Amino acid sequence: MTTAAIKDDAAESVMQINAHVKDKIIPIIVSSDNNFMSTSWGTICQKLVENSFTVDSKLVLQMMIELSPKERFTHYLIRYGDDNATIFCVDWSSADISGYARVPLVEGYIEANMTLEPRKGGPLQSVAKPHLPLQPVEMEDPPSSVDVDLRINKLVPKHSSNGVTAIDHATAHTAFPSSASRTSVVYLQEHDSFPGSVRLFKTVPMGSKNHRPPGTDSPSATAALGTKHDTPPVIAETASSSTQSKSKSSKKKKRKDRSKSNDDNIESGTQSPDKKTKTSRKEDMKNPRLVDCTSGAAITEKSHDLLDDSDKGGLKSIVDPYFSQNYPGVMDAGFRVLDYLYLYPSHAPWVEGAGLLLAAESCYGNDPMINLQRSHYLRQSFAKTDLSSIPVDDNTRVCFVYGAGYGSVTFGTVEEQMAYREWTADMQIIADAIEKELVNKFSTDLSVDVNVHLNELEVVSFYSSKRITFHRDQSYSPEGEFCSNNCQKQHTCTCIFVLGDDRVLEFQLFLGKKKVNHPEAQKMIRLTNGALFFLHPKDEEDCLRQMFQMNNQTHFKHRNNGVKEKGVQLSIGLVFRTCVQTRTVYKGTGQLVLDSEPTETTHRCKRKLNAYEKCWTKNLMDECLKKKYLSTKERHYR
Repeated sequence: MTTAAIKDDAAESVMQINAHVKDKIIPIIVSSDNNFMSTSWGTICQKLVENSFTVDSKLVLQMMIELSPKERFTHYLIRYGDDNATIFCVDWSSADISGYARVPLVEGYIEANMTLEPRKGGPLQSVAKPHLPLQPVEMEDPPSSVDVDLRINKLVPKHSSNGVTAIDHATAHTAFPSSASRTSVVYLQEHDSFPGSVRLFKTVPMGSKNHRPPGTDSPSATAALGTKHDTPPVIAETASSSTQSKSKSSKKKKRKDRSKSNDDNIESGTQSPDKKTKTSRKEDMKNPRLVDCTSGAAITEKSHDLLDDSDKGGLKSIVDPYFSQNYPGVMDAGFRVLDYLYLYPSHAPWVEGAGLLLAAESCYGNDPMINLQRSHYLRQSFAKTDLSSIPVDDNTRVCFVYGAGYGSVTFGTVEEQMAYREWTADMQIIADAIEKELVNKFSTDLSVDVNVHLNELEVVSFYSSKRITFHRDQSYSPEGEFCSNNCQKQHTCTCIFVLGDDRVLEFQLFLGKKKVNHPEAQKMIRLTNGALFFLHPKDEEDCLRQMFQMNNQTHFKHRNNGVKEKGVQLSIGLVFRTCVQTRTVYKGTGQLVLDSEPTETTHRCKRKLNAYEKCWTKNLMDECLKKKYLSTKERHYR
């Protein structure tokens, strides 16, 4: 048994590593100064490679194909330095595709070193080595951002078709040392319809059984390497037998201590490994399927269901920091949307026209506060018209909505002050680009519905002390079921186009209402100007996550503490969703059409809003926000 205790809030200090892999840039966020000193570049490189297919399903297999363009191997041993390594077990597809020729399949393995190399001119250009920490000892303050390139050096020459080994001395490199306890195994299955794309994958965490590339037990498999080995290459465990014995006794003592943990801790149990069973490698090659190479046991159909989740339960949400560079028109369109809001006076939701819509919000019936002034983030809503629905008259329209259900209670906006203004051409420009990226990034992810059209936009703004606490965008029942009153379509991503100053989105794994204490249970993602963030639907779902070895369902929540410099900074997100709930609104204003009698809370909120519009602070607030926006636009709009 392992114990995960309630977790303290993370430090705000973060380092963003921008890894350039082919035409992709994969950001890695490392938090806290302690992690800068204790995390090595080899560890970060392993994390990058093992998680890269959550960013692009083709990256890993493309790297393997480049290592051996004329032959496909069943296994790949990747070394990162600092004793870190990964064994990739690949189930290559044999499906026939018109116009596509598959290269021969070799039963064996190939090795390579992979490293992260800081770009020239950067602060870590000459001091970043696989075995060294991210922050050198002699460096007092770590850089907030580092750009690195992924370097791949092949170690084992491929086996030629005529049986003669051709060694390219230009690619001869010394293998990085590896340890069995720091080697993980990743099973990949190639998609039948999309050559070079990963359909399913599963990761087995680091452990002492991961000591050699599977399939090297026989002389034929060894010969397939193109270099004759008397014995299969073994990843040696650095610890001595006496040390291992002490480690085992220490583990027993820890297990005993953990059994006495109090009720405030979250218990996470481990599953006993399956018994070893013998399998024929020849049969495996005739009937391609993923094989558990640490035990020799074939993965069952139930395991394939787990593989459909696309990973081992870690965070799946990702960010593309270069979205606006790939789609130049979206930046112009985004700031035109913001001009409509920030360059005009604010006004009540029953008044038509440009400008920020005011609302007196009362969360859970508390005293109402003006939305521009409260600490909760500011949001403005826009929505497409549902052309399949018939409005009640010519003065109304039926549109898709978000936050008009249970969300209106938690956010605090009474329905009488909710409005969904018309969707514009600029919003459609951005939506079209995002829909293309959804297909590019998630077409092979079976847990994401990409055959959708974005139809609702929330413009959320963070300035001064505005923030949002840990939450989920969607509601789930106590049994973990997706609630029917959710406005957003199930299995769809929430897509955020970021404009303005940086802010950090923090994710935390929860079991019920308790935080889970685990190295992978907390993640931070930096949102920068022009970036596109995807909130993956699986992150918010209640499910069993293999990585954490827990017997209970868990889910991720996220929060945002706003901008760092409260006085001058402004960070805005254009949040696009695919919604299924619709409401009738008035044309022009977008205000909800209601047939119910106003409550006492509604009357209090209206009195508060009317009083604010007559107060001198309104004009002062409008001018302050306008200046803040123009300053932000000048810094970031090029």
